[in-house]
Amino acid sequence: MNIRDLFRLFRGQRVNALLLILYLTLTLVLSNLLFASKAHVEQEQMHHASLWDGKQVYATYDTLYEHKALETAYLKEPGSQMRVQRYVDALEADARFPYYICGAHGIEAKDNVKIPGENVLDAEGVLKAHQVNRSVMRDFPPAILYGRSFAESDYLWQPGDDIPVLAGYAWRDALAPGDRFTGTFMTSAATFHVIGIAGENTYFPLFDQLVYEDDFLIMPTLRCIQPAADADRDFLEKIVALQNASGYFRLAGDMPLSELATHLDTLGQQYGVFETKLLRVDQARLLLLAISSDKHRQVYGALMLALAGCALLCMITLSRASVRKNARTLSIFYLAGAGPWQIALLLMGQGLVLYAAAATLSVLITLIAFPSLQPAHAPL
Repeated sequence: MNIRDLFRLFRGQRVNALLLILYLTLTLVLSNLLFASKAHVEQEQMHHASLWDGKQVYATYDTLYEHKALETAYLKEPGSQMRVQRYVDALEADARFPYYICGAHGIEAKDNVKIPGENVLDAEGVLKAHQVNRSVMRDFPPAILYGRSFAESDYLWQPGDDIPVLAGYAWRDALAPGDRFTGTFMTSAATFHVIGIAGENTYFPLFDQLVYEDDFLIMPTLRCIQPAADADRDFLEKIVALQNASGYFRLAGDMPLSELATHLDTLGQQYGVFETKLLRVDQARLLLLAISSDKHRQVYGALMLALAGCALLCMITLSRASVRKNARTLSIFYLAGAGPWQIALLLMGQGLVLYAAAATLSVLITLIAFPSLQPAHAPL
């Protein structure tokens, strides 16, 4: 007997085999969701508690990148950043729709600062950094390990001033309050002044994935108060203003999205800014976190057991049908000297092949359909 004899047993049983693989795959996918990352999911659920307050998270972003001619006109227009800044100020001033900015432009400063580990570098090899506004720090204030958090005056810095920085927990041994280092931010040279170190597992609940700030340098958003004195600073102010026009809203469950859309459209027309769009933050991760609760675990566990039972019945049925269908072949093996244990092993091999196929499919489905199971941060 060889491997070809094993696959001959599937002749006439393809439908049953495919059905069995389907049941096994669904069972294993549920098993992955329930148990494979149980500790990680439960930890994330605790940190995402504030997202389970009945509010919906929406992202807004500008559309200039979709219209290069309009983007070029914006960058060439004298003082255009002031118009966008007034629009951003109006967004931040409206208490009905709290507006959160959390930009993600890195800092090129690797040559003159001690790097605590490769995890603090982004995909482009520059230091990870977030630019946050007052609303973020007011509603989701991080714990401070050393030093202080941002003061009101820190949000008034202009290009050319030292940029205050709140370093994440991973930087605690590399940076200290009072340290300064130079680097490049949005193509402009700058000096960064460390004012504090954030506590471990700091996060801002604005994203559909749990992003810890441990590896990040947190900066205040730049506010354009007056037109810049030179072309380089003018360009910096314009792209920073664009960044600040993209942010997040968290709406109460009873507040219709149409009110927010009308609010954005009204302000956009009032200040003559480019078109903005709204995007619902993906809820797949939040739904996934619900599985870790005891109530949902019982429901999904019962469904998994039901599928496992169906798979077991299919396996028994397939094995019996395979024995009947291949009785002549198995008899020849027996007469040729194969022992009962070898024939039984052949039948068991048939089941292992099906299980291996289902296991492979379940892993692929889990990775593709639920990528948020993979931690955004280093494993806890």
